Amino acid sequence: MSVELSTNAALNARLATLPDAPPIAWPNVDFDPKGVEVWLEAAQMPRETDDPFLPDDAALDYGGVYQVKVLIHKGGSEELALTFADDIIAHFRRGTMIGPVRTRQPYRSGGLDEGSFWAIVVSIPYRGII
Repeated sequence: MSVELSTNAALNARLATLPDAPPIAWPNVDFDPKGVEVWLEAAQMPRETDDPFLPDDAALDYGGVYQVKVLIHKGGSEELALTFADDIIAHFRRGTMIGPVRTRQPYRSGGLDEGSFWAIVVSIPYRGII
């Protein structure tokens, strides 16, 4: 399994252990938010792999951002969405080893209008020299 695939699997597994988590809409899996007050969507965004050392057999620098959207229906509880965003930030706190990578300091966006939904995006930067 590639570093990118194992990193994505590890990040998804970590998100799945979020205490009292709402339903999670995983990539490429059907999800219907009807009847759900709040839900999460996860996406991994790897960056270009860097070669910080010159020899061909040296370690490579892998990294990127794991984004988790906390979504509510328009007019829903923004406070609830912000609470889950804070829970995600705490769950992926800086320095957490997840598979082959370590998290950097997570952060969240302000509210984003996504049509009939409202979203708070939590960004979790990660890096691993492997």
